[in-house]
Amino acid sequence: MNRIFFIYQMSLEQKTNEIFSKYLKSFNCSKHLMIMDSERVNLNYDFNDFDDVMVLNKIYYSKNLPKIFRSKKKLRNKLKNLNVGKNDLLISPPLFDLANIIIFDFFKSKSAKTLIYSFNGIKPFNKNFSFNLKKSLLYSLNTLLISKKTTYVFNIKNTPHKYPFMRIKTDYFVDIGASNSEKKYIDSKNFFKVKNLDFNSSQSNEVLILINTNKINELTGLNIDEYFKKVNYLISKLKNKFRIKIKDHPSSKFTNEFIIKNINIDNENIINKKISFEDYLDENNPKYILGQGSNTMLYAKSLGINCLSIGKFMNPTNPDLFSKVYGFDGFKEELVSYSNVKNTQTNKLKKIVNLIMDDIKY
Repeated sequence: MNRIFFIYQMSLEQKTNEIFSKYLKSFNCSKHLMIMDSERVNLNYDFNDFDDVMVLNKIYYSKNLPKIFRSKKKLRNKLKNLNVGKNDLLISPPLFDLANIIIFDFFKSKSAKTLIYSFNGIKPFNKNFSFNLKKSLLYSLNTLLISKKTTYVFNIKNTPHKYPFMRIKTDYFVDIGASNSEKKYIDSKNFFKVKNLDFNSSQSNEVLILINTNKINELTGLNIDEYFKKVNYLISKLKNKFRIKIKDHPSSKFTNEFIIKNINIDNENIINKKISFEDYLDENNPKYILGQGSNTMLYAKSLGINCLSIGKFMNPTNPDLFSKVYGFDGFKEELVSYSNVKNTQTNKLKKIVNLIMDDIKY
């Protein structure tokens, strides 16, 4: 029997794990989940899709290199108990986090197969990006210690969106949705492109507005009062034609009560920020999603949902480079009420899973 291992560090990764798991049901394999414990994971989540769950410590980038080394040693000791071998497969997000890198390298050292998927791959060598020397030095200190690899960090100019790059060798690589990964950093004989994930839509009159009160100035250049004024103006433009829902970023420090006090919307139309965005889309089909650059927008775009950027709407001087990089259209103050989400049923990812499982079975 093959063993399939998954990594969960944030909600999008867990949703992707569930998608892969769904396509594995017809195969004789066991499924094992490794969770990097942090504020971004939900340990009370339903993990019934998996045969077992291992909770591991997240390792943060740090100048304290002895601490990083000790953390690596502890993690590798735990991984040794798994008896990883050539019949195992690790399904991993891009190698941004240190524990993720250590796990990936460990599986490679045991001749296991590896698959990396990406929703947010980029080609950074153009005018939309800047090289982040400070972060590159810090990240490289850490990755040279744990993996003997240099890391280069790029930012979309004048934004908090950062992208670490290191050279990787993996058996399979899957680029999903708007992701456009730089192949010069990826050594893989099996590079797949999945434009859309399978998604069943239904009629809806909902416009979901994604706000991020944790990075107001970084994303928009506005202060908090200016930001809420813009959000309220946006609601006033749409509320007569659509049902408006608001969801704040899970990292926000503001309570729902604070949001209600500052935004002209009923409490019932504010989605608890702790609810996974991906799980929300399982039960609800917004006609439109409005927001600024985020992985959640990239996931929704891969489902075929109408996603529009409000970057320039919030601040006309904002160049909104995230939208240029990933191909989001901008919100123009009007929405077409008859536009609906289209069903997407390509089975492309399922076919890729079938191919991989045929390749690794014994």
